[in-house]
Order: sequence, then structure tokens, then C-alpha cells
Amino acid sequence: MRKTLKRIDADSVRRWHVQQALTAASVIAIVGDENADELALIAARTFTEMRYAAPRPVLVPEWPTRLSTRVESRDRAQTALALLFPGPARGDEARFSATMIAAVASGLGGRFFDELRDKRSLCYTVNAFTSDRRVAGTFGSYIATSPDQEGAAREGLLAEFRRLRDEPVTAEELERAQRYAVGVHAIRQQSGGAMLSDLVDAYLFGSLAELSEYDARVSAVTATSMLAVARHYFDPSRRVEGIVRGVGKKV
Repeated sequence: MRKTLKRIDADSVRRWHVQQALTAASVIAIVGDENADELALIAARTFTEMRYAAPRPVLVPEWPTRLSTRVESRDRAQTALALLFPGPARGDEARFSATMIAAVASGLGGRFFDELRDKRSLCYTVNAFTSDRRVAGTFGSYIATSPDQEGAAREGLLAEFRRLRDEPVTAEELERAQRYAVGVHAIRQQSGGAMLSDLVDAYLFGSLAELSEYDARVSAVTATSMLAVARHYFDPSRRVEGIVRGVGKKV
């Protein structure tokens, strides 16, 4: 890092700025309670040096065909384990089912927390999450445990993924997840910053129609569609593991 920084001079930074910032597939987004035409005019006057360039094509990434693991040891009292599976891309309707799976699994009342922490005391924290982009997506889970319980925590987490593949979620779990998702989305709309973030995200990775269709698409998710997503993506033999293994310290 130090050697790289020493090689960077002012001219190279200016060249990069012209090539990557001023000439690019840029997006300018503004959110505010003002006249839309006036705001657009302000942006046009301010960013006069910018020139649009077509975005580079994005290739569909290839997911590993077998278990892939990366381990790093650190002087700490906890071990952090992350599991990652492939998931639906942004334009795939199944991504809403994946989001509901994460909602059912995560949180203080979620399956993972209830089983792995409350009942079995295998972790300090555990959650599940999704990430969807234009051509690919991922579904992941994170668990923090004591170093001596790493194996049990992993097996417990995999067992919960197996349960998601083997049996549908209950009607109560699904309804609670849907209410939570719709409520969080509504609260986000009260923030200009969040609206700006959602607007740019939808423009870059999906479509602007998402912004008005979110509640309906979440409400359309069923236990059957969630089961189909789990069976399609949660193949333990193709998972990716990232481990930060705690060594040398005790709680």
C-alpha cells in the first residue's frame, strides 16, 4: 500500500479523474421538495464538464462448484464465520422470496437466533442477509462464536439452512416477516437520504418501477416460493466460507 501511494502524483490523479469521473456512465440524483425542472437545471449547470459514456458490459460471475474456504487467524476472543450461497439477481422475482427468508431467519425472534443462541448457546450473534445486483445475487449468514465452538456453530447453521430446504416456513413466520419488511420500507421513505439511496440503487441495478411496487411484491411472496428458492440455492456442497478465527484470547 505504501509503495503504491508513493507512486501516485497529482498528474495521475487528474488523468484518472478525467477518464473515470468526468467521462463515465454517471448518474446524478436529487431528492427534495422543490420544482423538478429547477433542480435539473441546477445540476446541468453545475456538472457541465461531465460527459456520458456507455457502461462496460457486466459478465455473469461463475459460482464455485465445490466448497470454498478462506481462513484468517487473529488475536481475539471470538471466531467469526460467514457462509455465502448464490442467490437471485436483481431482475429475478425470486429475490423477494430470498429477502423474506432472511427476515424469517434473522432478528431477535428469528429462527437462527432462537435456535443457535437462545436454545443452544452456540453464538453471541447470528444473522442472515441478501445482496442482489444486476446479473447475480448472494445469500449469506454470519455467526460469531467462541473458538472452541466453531465446529458446532457451523453445523448448527448448516442445519438451519437444511431446515429451510426441507420444510416450508409457517404462515405466522411469513406474515411477521412481510409486516416487518413493509414497515421498515415505509419508515425509510421518511428520510431524504434513504429515498435518494433507494432511487439510485433501483436505477443502477433494477428499475424505477420497484419503488412503487415494493409492498405488493413482498406481499405476493408465499411459503412455497420461499421453499423453492431455498432448495435451488442453499446447496451446502457449493457454499463459500470466510472465517476469522480467534486465537490467543479468552473472554
